[in-house]
Amino acid sequence: MKIIFTIAKYTAVEAIRDNFIFVVLALMVASVPLGIFIKSVTLFGAESSYSATVLMVLSIAVIAISVLYVNIATRRELDGKIMLVILSRPVQNWQYLLGKLFGFWFITTLYCAVSGMLLAVLRIGSLKSILIYVIGLWLLQILIIFWSLFFALLLNSMVGGILASLLAWFFCTSVETLWYLSTRTTDNILSQIVGNLFYYLMPNYGRYDFGHAVLYDAPIPISSIVTLPIYTVIYGAIVMLLAWMDFSKKEY
Repeated sequence: MKIIFTIAKYTAVEAIRDNFIFVVLALMVASVPLGIFIKSVTLFGAESSYSATVLMVLSIAVIAISVLYVNIATRRELDGKIMLVILSRPVQNWQYLLGKLFGFWFITTLYCAVSGMLLAVLRIGSLKSILIYVIGLWLLQILIIFWSLFFALLLNSMVGGILASLLAWFFCTSVETLWYLSTRTTDNILSQIVGNLFYYLMPNYGRYDFGHAVLYDAPIPISSIVTLPIYTVIYGAIVMLLAWMDFSKKEY
């Protein structure tokens, strides 16, 4: 357990040393003047445009943390043998994976907490809708981190891992759209089969998006919130099992 904690602590500390957290925080703060500018040039729905701009910037920050930094930090450590220098004894694969996950989860928890406070200060949505939005954002980041860590280990390339993680993000965000195009706009049987398999096998990131609750104070069914942690754990466990199986075959 001490080794896992050491790796997690190192991951979080390195994010601060790299000034990465501060860059993300600056991006979040920049959403305010950007939102004000959008509001000033919008003729209709100025308030909703302002709120939507802030949420859009927060979503971009999610990608910066969950995709870019996870891949960059992981590949830098493995390629540079950094962990072997930090630790005085060999690290088992599962210990390294858990340590990295806990470290990245700490960073994303901090980010989500600041996001919630920013929305509350700007009075974008009710406190209840903000809480629901932050929970969804936090769980989404956890799931994206699973995928990003998997690709960082699988491809042995920082660029390849980033591109694969971005591609997975695109497909998982577009699950419902791709399902509709492949099953409702064509009579091709093969296309419908592939579309249905893709829909039921791939995680749907749209489940985590509660931005409409913040923008329009729309009611959210309790069931959709309660099932999200289970949904995240199931997909995360599958992805991490695949990552561990691949990681166990390699020597670092």
